[in-house]
Amino acid sequence: MDGRGRLHRNHFANWKSYYQGTPAEQKLLRLYRDIDRIRNYWLLPEIAEAVDMLIANLLW
Repeated sequence: MDGRGRLHRNHFANWKSYYQGTPAEQKLLRLYRDIDRIRNYWLLPEIAEAVDMLIANLLW
């Protein structure tokens, strides 16, 4: 599971009301509709760590 998937799983209350249906349907909806919602998570430590890792990998 990618970082965004972990965030969704760990912060279920933030998105639960946006996605109805079976778990498989919810996963598909999140895959295509939550791209812009990452803005809600920029300040979380998990995101900062992921960004730091991305930058380190790009500079390496």
